[in-house]
Amino acid sequence: MNPALMALWAVIALLFALIFGGAAAALSWLDSRRVPRALLVGGSTAGATLALAVAVAALFI
Repeated sequence: MNPALMALWAVIALLFALIFGGAAAALSWLDSRRVPRALLVGGSTAGATLALAVAVAALFI
């Protein structure tokens, strides 16, 4: 795979992790108004998104 394309896919995966993690954190905060819970939910969602991106990338390498 072309290294320039790999960098592009990495950036796309990080953007998706940021978007999904931020959305999950915002929804969690709206639910309970507790910041620590919102940070944990958002962080775990971002981590899961990145893990899924790595797993999908492993299928194509």
